[in-house]
Amino acid sequence: MQDENRDPSCKPTAGTGPLALFALDLFGGACQELPTAGCPAFSHLEALFVAGTRLVAAGWQAPSAGRQDDIAMQVATLDLSSAMAPGCARPVAWTKLPARGHVPTARTGCASALLRGDSGGGACLLIHGGMLCSPSVQGLLTSDAYTLALDTCTWTKLAPNTSRAFGKAAPSQPRINHCAVAVPQAAGALVFGGTSAISCFASCPTAELLSRASGPAASLSPPLLAGAPPPLPALAAAAAALAPRHDLRPFCLSETLSDAVLVAGDAQLPAHRLVLAASPRFRELMEQAAVYTKPVDRKWKLHLTDVYPDILKLLLAHMYGCLEAVPAADAATLFSAATRYGLPALRDECQRVLCASTTVETVSTHVLLAYEHASADLMQACVSFAAASQERLAQMLASPGYLHLTEASPKVGQLFLTMAMQELLKKA
Repeated sequence: MQDENRDPSCKPTAGTGPLALFALDLFGGACQELPTAGCPAFSHLEALFVAGTRLVAAGWQAPSAGRQDDIAMQVATLDLSSAMAPGCARPVAWTKLPARGHVPTARTGCASALLRGDSGGGACLLIHGGMLCSPSVQGLLTSDAYTLALDTCTWTKLAPNTSRAFGKAAPSQPRINHCAVAVPQAAGALVFGGTSAISCFASCPTAELLSRASGPAASLSPPLLAGAPPPLPALAAAAAALAPRHDLRPFCLSETLSDAVLVAGDAQLPAHRLVLAASPRFRELMEQAAVYTKPVDRKWKLHLTDVYPDILKLLLAHMYGCLEAVPAADAATLFSAATRYGLPALRDECQRVLCASTTVETVSTHVLLAYEHASADLMQACVSFAAASQERLAQMLASPGYLHLTEASPKVGQLFLTMAMQELLKKA
């Protein structure tokens, strides 16, 4: 399959070699390569932080072909004070830290944050979630959280009850491709965003606070997000940053500060990458485009082949906070698009419109949508509509829509008829 965002003149290169590090003078603009030797011995780098005078890298090494050994996360450090010393010509080598304590299994797509201790000491690295990559558990999403004490090189697994989500003490959610922000006052980190499934765009809108403190973790609750008095000043700032401000509406389909162009059919719509990042599908397209976009190109072009221009405008209106209502005529198509692009709030609103607007002519189309996108609520609404009476069921069976349903998917048609008959018999 050809990538529509790939520049045919650019070809990615593969290979392994030493990890090159560069120091950039933000005032003078000079850039120089640091004299380092080798690499952290990782095939996959998951976290990179500066802790004092050390550069800390966390990752894992993929096993050789045919090997089924379990693999764990590894950590290596580099002394930046030596590497950046004036006149330093001898390469500074990476130092692999010994693995102590409860070492986490190798994973990708995890969130990480550097938690700094009191008086500059006791710093630790926190990682959360991701997809496990060890052969015995490969492909599983996890909600595990670990901390690595950099002074003792000891891993510690956080207990499940050290996470709070919207005021409820509950185990942390499995996530991948999410973010983490250190919250010093809570001795932990705020994790948010990402997805909760690999095969579908199931977003995780809930923010969680992971704490390494001995006491209970502070919580993020709807009143806090709405501006009620927070338990911790740091959480108030974090919640304010996450809460929607409804100030993006003037930028919808506007060239002002736009840094992306969405190409759908003959339409070219301006957009903003930061807003698009709320959608897993747009993030995927931007990650592809980032590989082949030239640095001089201020605007990234994203070619969309799975959405009509009018539907794309409705998607953007929702993401920018200016979609007042879902048009009933577009609800079915928009429902499919919202599912593909990982926008659960829009999907739920479209589903509500579809359930309220089901008729004898549209019920079969809604059944196909419900089955295709695994919507139990929409399927139940269709079954209840058809089984309202024997006359209603007879009208539905005689409609052209049901004939189309049985031709398009006999299995779904038979399943829907069975469910409708069973519900009708219950009423008898």
